[in-house]
Amino acid sequence: MSSRSPSGPSRVPIEGHRALPLFQLAPDKLHLNHGSYGALPQSVAAEQERIRADIERDPTSFFNNVLPGELRRLAGLAAQNFGGEATDWVFVENATFAVSSILSSFPVRDGDEILTTSHAYGAVLKAMRVYAARQGAKLVVAAIPSIVEGEDQIVEAIAQSFSPRTKLLIVDHITSPTAIVFPVARIAKLAHAAGIAVLVDGAHAPGHI
Repeated sequence: MSSRSPSGPSRVPIEGHRALPLFQLAPDKLHLNHGSYGALPQSVAAEQERIRADIERDPTSFFNNVLPGELRRLAGLAAQNFGGEATDWVFVENATFAVSSILSSFPVRDGDEILTTSHAYGAVLKAMRVYAARQGAKLVVAAIPSIVEGEDQIVEAIAQSFSPRTKLLIVDHITSPTAIVFPVARIAKLAHAAGIAVLVDGAHAPGHI
């Protein structure tokens, strides 16, 4: 994204920004949306090219012999860094796909409630609406201001939306529209105490927190 004036785009070099040289991003623009269309670090892009070259040299061997073992090795690294058992980790295309997969297998019935917040990612919110309607459940959205004064305000808004019918809470770790870091550990503890399952949309959190 670039700032503009009547005479056209102005050049705004990000002087002294240590991370910018790690990317191929144009230095004369301010890139404010790194969530929807985030650029790869150059080192990651180079590794991708190396893997693509391996695939092209022998596609059949790569997909049949190399990829399955590599995926399980990487699942072990994910478990080591973020918790859980390696056998419980799987890789999917994106966080929206992951949330939709879990929703499709989560048992809710007619009259149950799924709770989320007003900061939920748009595509995930649509998936929740579709699934709730299909199951006869109700989607409840806890209203949280775009600018919050502290963690307590977030936690209280969510806790006040709990009801005896709430079966699942879906909450972002880092919100998409506002980039607020939600205190998911506190939120999950309250929800579990109320017998509510918790699904955290953790997009961006592993790289930022």
